Amino acid sequence: MISSETPVQLLFLLIFILHECEEIFTFRRWIRRNGADLSHRFPFIQRFVLHAKKLSTTGFALIAAEEFFLLVGATLVSNQWDVAAVWLSLFLAFSFHLVVHVVQCLTVRRYIPGIVSALIAIPFCTIVITRTTDVYSTGTILLYAVAGSVIAGINLVLLHRWVTKHATVHDNRSDTEQKPDPHKNSKNRCPL
Repeated sequence: MISSETPVQLLFLLIFILHECEEIFTFRRWIRRNGADLSHRFPFIQRFVLHAKKLSTTGFALIAAEEFFLLVGATLVSNQWDVAAVWLSLFLAFSFHLVVHVVQCLTVRRYIPGIVSALIAIPFCTIVITRTTDVYSTGTILLYAVAGSVIAGINLVLLHRWVTKHATVHDNRSDTEQKPDPHKNSKNRCPL
């Protein structure tokens, strides 16, 4: 059963850390450089871009840390009481998150924070999901994926609200006052 496969779970936690570190260390700079273009090309995300520009690296790291501890807790519960559904639901939500990164990268046609680690992690997630189909029906896996995505989504919204109040950037400079990007004309292309 998946819940007793501790090496798979530990590898998943390491992959999660790798992915979150890529996002933490690249997101602020990336959103400063690309936010205006994204808002122009995709007006429906203007509100998110404004929110993201206010999010400090510390705030982003706090969100990632809370998510990591949530996964550690799910792993412990899964192993202690042999409740695979808890861990599997969050694993499937993360796998879906990686696919969203690929879609985002293809849509904006350039590097996005998290895409490199997503491309590294997708084969691992595919193998685990394939092995999971030997234990659970497709319907059960889809149910777990939806449940995990809803839980992760609600958690993420609440975390962003909390971080917005407590860990936003206290930089009064506007984006126009930022140093010009010497690489602006050589757009970072999506590695796909």
